[in-house]
Amino acid sequence: MKQILILLIFSLNASLAHAGGGFALQYSGEWQGVGVQTDGSDWGMRAEITQDQGVIEYPNLGCGGIWSYLDVAESYLTGIELIQYGLNNCIETGNIRLQPNGLDQMLFIWCGEEDGVSAIAILERNQGKVSSYQTQLTTTRGVLESLGDRIEQISCNRQKWLGV
Repeated sequence: MKQILILLIFSLNASLAHAGGGFALQYSGEWQGVGVQTDGSDWGMRAEITQDQGVIEYPNLGCGGIWSYLDVAESYLTGIELIQYGLNNCIETGNIRLQPNGLDQMLFIWCGEEDGVSAIAILERNQGKVSSYQTQLTTTRGVLESLGDRIEQISCNRQKWLGV
């Protein structure tokens, strides 16, 4: 009986780990795009998504760090961005959410401490040919404009994202 219980617990943990890694596994790789803050400023970004964490770089701003995942589901990933270098150029921590927009694009949402979106980006999978900065900026601004006032309805509260 004890062996069956141990096997059941091991199987359940393995299933949860596999289910939790769905987004990170499916969308692992190199991504890049142009972010737009709600104040209108923009910056380029590059990300490497792995099953365990993300590595982020903002070349225009001279900063970068890691994404520590909090919740990884099939259709989204939430986490915390921790800037590790260029601290004078970027905010040290923020909440992030990634959502797919097809297989080769995803929506990136960044939020500061306040409950409100501070920046968004459309990231493209880097497959050797990536759109120009201007094209990526136009795409991201188009998404921001299409959201309009609904941008205020997107919650950046970690507890809401995690369903706590």
